[in-house]
Amino acid sequence: SQRIVEEKPDGSAVFELNVIINFELQRDLFAYAEGVCVLAPQHFAKEMEMKLSKAAELYKLKVRK
Repeated sequence: SQRIVEEKPDGSAVFELNVIINFELQRDLFAYAEGVCVLAPQHFAKEMEMKLSKAAELYKLKVRK
């Protein structure tokens, strides 16, 4: 289930989702990586941050060559 927690003036919104954290959820969030940010739970937000940072580093190294 989901509910809108806050609608922002720029048109974005904060949603609350009740889901099971698993690989499929991560895959779906990565599909919208530049447009979403996981806020909670903190351990999942940190995991997403770590994976996205590692991916960004791969592109930085490739582009610099």
